[in-house]
Amino acid sequence: PIVKSITKKKTLWTIFLILALLAASFYFFGSMAGETEGLKINETIIAHKSIAVLPFKNWTGSPDLEYISDGMTDAVISRLTKIEAIEKVIPFTSSLPYKNTEKSIQEIAKELRVSTLLQGNLQISGDQIKINLQLIHGSSNVHLWSEDYTKEWKSDEIFELQTEVVEGIAANMNADIAKDELADIKKTPTKSKQAYSYYLQGEFQRLKGNELSYSNAISLYKKAIAADSNFVEPYIDMANVWHMGGSVWGFYDEQIAWGNAKALLEQALQVEPANQRVEEELNTGRFFYD
Repeated sequence: PIVKSITKKKTLWTIFLILALLAASFYFFGSMAGETEGLKINETIIAHKSIAVLPFKNWTGSPDLEYISDGMTDAVISRLTKIEAIEKVIPFTSSLPYKNTEKSIQEIAKELRVSTLLQGNLQISGDQIKINLQLIHGSSNVHLWSEDYTKEWKSDEIFELQTEVVEGIAANMNADIAKDELADIKKTPTKSKQAYSYYLQGEFQRLKGNELSYSNAISLYKKAIAADSNFVEPYIDMANVWHMGGSVWGFYDEQIAWGNAKALLEQALQVEPANQRVEEELNTGRFFYD
């Protein structure tokens, strides 16, 4: 009986050791496979740095604040385009159709031909604004990075939040930001919360692209300029409304529209003589009309 007991114990220990070895093997090779997959994904992002920022979801509980979630999305995209190390950034107008889409991450990434997508949602509680973000590898749907950002709804903190978001995205795409690019990204376009709010509302109307929304946008841009006459963006985008409304959509007489746009762009140059967007808009108008 003693020999049988010892033999039985040895057999149990042998089975236990085999099971333990098998479990360790599965864990080791599973971890290796995961690390290899992660390495391949990181190599892909390093080789092809491209991104689409999908419109942030409005989780404020108020449809009237949709202009803020769209405006914040557009602001992040605009700052990402300043980073030369990121080869391709999808414009907001191209990502906007995916705002309420049922398509999968893989489908969107394939259609837009990007390696990464950024998803997010925006919440507001009192004077606090919060953005939740997820960076996702397009073809595999693997989550690469997630972060929450919270600031007060004040113009300076809003721009700080946008800068921090862009720095986080770039770091996780292994995209280096040059010093001059960072200085441009950190630039505060206005210190007026009211002016920035009017501007975001104007952008929300402009992107609807119809005659009524264009009229609304012009009115809101004028309010933004009245709140801060040194805020350049409302001049540029109001000029764009006149230019597009006259030359593309036929809402306005072309010569009158260009005259209004040209006057706004010349005012913008007085505020910021080296602004590249102003020069581009002026050169386009001069080519077609002057």
